[in-house]
Amino acid sequence: MQAYAIQPSAGLVKLDAMENPYRLPEALQRELGERLGRVAINRYPGEGTAELAAALAAYAAVPPGCKTMLGNGSDELIDLLAAACARPGATILAPQPGFVMYEVSAKLRGLTFVGVALTPSFELDEAAMLAAIERRRPALTYLAYPNNPTANLFDDAVIERIVDAVGAQQGLVVFDEAYQPFAARSWMQRMGAHDHVLV
Repeated sequence: MQAYAIQPSAGLVKLDAMENPYRLPEALQRELGERLGRVAINRYPGEGTAELAAALAAYAAVPPGCKTMLGNGSDELIDLLAAACARPGATILAPQPGFVMYEVSAKLRGLTFVGVALTPSFELDEAAMLAAIERRRPALTYLAYPNNPTANLFDDAVIERIVDAVGAQQGLVVFDEAYQPFAARSWMQRMGAHDHVLV
């Protein structure tokens, strides 16, 4: 396995990591510094996490009855999902090209990764995806929405059939919406209709 490489980005507008390109205003820096100085950073976090999760759920319009999980960035959450599914013979499936961490986390956790090639126009290959789901019975199927790195939103009807097929195999579908602010649609409101879908 090779290290995950990050290319130099000097002089570029960096949109690939969903980071704010601007520094915080000085007044906000001072206020944050003052508040951080009052936090017991020598203790494990605990207080306030429920309030933070509730505020984020309200901001993201998480459907009623659905929970919010906090993590230190998407890489940690992806790894935690792989760890939760780590059992002999378990498989993680995702379209390719796609976010590299799906495969990295699978391999680090000793899981099989199955990449299903997108069509030449970067759409989901429905027949290939459904065949792979039927044959491999993945514990996790990732769908980046919009896809990373191709930036397109996949056809909703195809996605619905994939979601149904994964559910029939007792697997989970994870919609990675890291770049959703650049998209016109989200799967967040549809999550509540499926008990095997995470966004």
